[in-house]
Amino acid sequence: MEHLPDRCLILGDEHDLGLIFTMCQHLHEDVGGAVVLELSRARRPPLDLPGRMMLTVLPRLVPFSAESLWGARGAHPSAARSLGLPEASQPRPGPALPRGERAAAALSAFADEWLVPEDPAVGDRALWVGMVGVPAVDAVCERLCRTVPRLHLHRPTVVAAPDTGRRS
Repeated sequence: MEHLPDRCLILGDEHDLGLIFTMCQHLHEDVGGAVVLELSRARRPPLDLPGRMMLTVLPRLVPFSAESLWGARGAHPSAARSLGLPEASQPRPGPALPRGERAAAALSAFADEWLVPEDPAVGDRALWVGMVGVPAVDAVCERLCRTVPRLHLHRPTVVAAPDTGRRS
């Protein structure tokens, strides 16, 4: 009988969704863990996950409103206008974070909690991390490979299309 991990993390973004959908269809029912998606918008894709798996969506576009600065009551309207801030009733989107920033932070947090190098169960955990070529995510993966023995870290292979020599 094949040994399967008891916990797994699947992490990626909109570029990895096709692979992630396929992997989720093949997860065994007893696995626990998380699928973490860093997406340009906070939409939840319809993933069918085992009962012990959870889906977390990390939107790259961070919402901004006066509540985040002033609390639920908001600022006095004249104070908000004078500072160029929205009033409490006028939320607006904030700036988009660079691709991979939130995913790298989530991967680091997952590793800190579940991948203690001295823990003999670390070999029963598996990670699949997409976002190949994204510097923040690549750096965390490289650090984990150096510091966590017996780590089961899988990354997709990026294959470039062959150059046919034709120009359009």
